Amino acid sequence: MTQILLISPSEMLAEQMKTIAEERGIGIETCTAILEEAESIAIDAIKRGIKVIISRSGMAFLLKQKCHIPVVDTKLTSGSYINAFEKIRMVNGPVAFFSIDKIQDNVRSLCYFLHVDANYYYFKDTEGAQAAVKQAIKDGNIFGVGGVLTKKFAEKLQLDYYTLENTREDIETALDTAQQILQSVFQSCKMAIKN
Repeated sequence: MTQILLISPSEMLAEQMKTIAEERGIGIETCTAILEEAESIAIDAIKRGIKVIISRSGMAFLLKQKCHIPVVDTKLTSGSYINAFEKIRMVNGPVAFFSIDKIQDNVRSLCYFLHVDANYYYFKDTEGAQAAVKQAIKDGNIFGVGGVLTKKFAEKLQLDYYTLENTREDIETALDTAQQILQSVFQSCKMAIKN
């Protein structure tokens, strides 16, 4: 029985995670959803016996608050931004970066060294994401960088946009962490049974 679930905001992450898990012989269930949808998927999965959930950024943040099982965050590392900077180099104007978490210092440093006119917008839910995109446009940004949720609003509001995706290393780190947590859960169960 599979006991690790990936709830992904992007099809690409779900496909990459499934491929890498298969290569490593790790059983994993994958599905795609955006923020609030993820909660009901997680609750159903927990009832079916899922012991660890993997998700990304905003969904991981939300699920950690709502679920009583471990949630592993597939973090976007600086490597995730490399392709974005290829696009940003061609932009002549302000660029909006969207995130639930604080934008990494190394990304801010790259913007500084590459002379990118960068603005940073943060949100905690779907309404906040929409408001962040609207504010970015109001502030004069002509290009956006972030995840799937803000992409949805950027497209509706006609803001050119680059969607960040995790690197293979990001995915492998999340899978390793999930496996370690799962082993820890099994060890705790064995200890409880012996006592």
